[in-house]
Amino acid sequence: MKSLVSDNEMKYIILDTNIWIYSTRLLDDSMSAALLFYLNNTGGKLVLPEIIEKEVSANLTKIAKSACGEIDKQYALLQKIFGSIDDYRLPNDGDINQAFTKKQTELKKLIQKVPFTFLHAKGALNRILKGIPPNKVSNQKQQGDQQFKDSCIWEVAIELAKKSEVVFITKDYGFFENRKPKNGLATPLKNEVAKLNHNISVFPDIHSFLTDIKDTIPKLNVAVIKKSLNEQINKDKSLIDAVGSEQTELLSDFSCKAFLTEKNNLVAIHYGLRYLVDNIDDIFTGEPLGGGIMVVGGNCLFDFTEGIVTKNSVDSISFEDPKGLSIPGKGATHFARMSATIGRGIKTYELRAEMPDEML
Repeated sequence: MKSLVSDNEMKYIILDTNIWIYSTRLLDDSMSAALLFYLNNTGGKLVLPEIIEKEVSANLTKIAKSACGEIDKQYALLQKIFGSIDDYRLPNDGDINQAFTKKQTELKKLIQKVPFTFLHAKGALNRILKGIPPNKVSNQKQQGDQQFKDSCIWEVAIELAKKSEVVFITKDYGFFENRKPKNGLATPLKNEVAKLNHNISVFPDIHSFLTDIKDTIPKLNVAVIKKSLNEQINKDKSLIDAVGSEQTELLSDFSCKAFLTEKNNLVAIHYGLRYLVDNIDDIFTGEPLGGGIMVVGGNCLFDFTEGIVTKNSVDSISFEDPKGLSIPGKGATHFARMSATIGRGIKTYELRAEMPDEML
């Protein structure tokens, strides 16, 4: 099936451990939702090197157990103060171990795992011995640098850059020139990249990456959404009967606001469709008021991989006279009559992030 978004070069995107855990809490924030949307629409891959996978798992266990210990400590304090308080359940080792596994399963269509190899280790060791970034040179004494791991990740990036462009998102400043993200890649790394088939770029966070590519971010096909919604509404005879006015023409001014969801192939849409109608009856007297506009508002989900609108829920119907002035009361009573048929209150996925207008 042809993509419903603009074409982009496929990218490999590597997230460092600090991004997985501390910045996004296992990709559970709005910037992560935007990144997953981008990957799903460009055919890109979220690369998970084995060395990062193991570090994420280990650090998650350490953080979770520390948090559980702190909760137990504070609970014991409250128990002494109040004598008796409600019990609670903390995640056990099995729960903790499953958290990262579950996330990988959710993203299995996007994730590409890269096993740790002898060549990665050999290349990393060579970098350490020569003091090549991301390792510190001999006269630097910054603490906390994980030289071997970072060098192995860079070796993975070089390997992938033989096939396509690579983006590495990390808060480890050893990859940046003079350890400053605004300066871009460290010069020795930039010189290496110049000899590769494809570029390797590095960013300190997901937001910086999305800002850098904002002009090429895939866009939703709003025309497809509008057409599909119109077809669904026109097929629903109960809607036409309930409002007592048959729409004659779909107007061009279609309002649409999109929200990224935790399902990386689904976007939640809040929409407004405007129709010309031949005649509008007075809600109180039943007398014809002449032609006007019927405004249908609602929510739906849009699967942009298939181009399908689902879970359409009409939430409001209102009418305007030919001058665009609202007709008081008109629509509310009729809507109450048809709400059970159309289906109000359909639950969609939890909204995570409002999609920028430039993506529509």
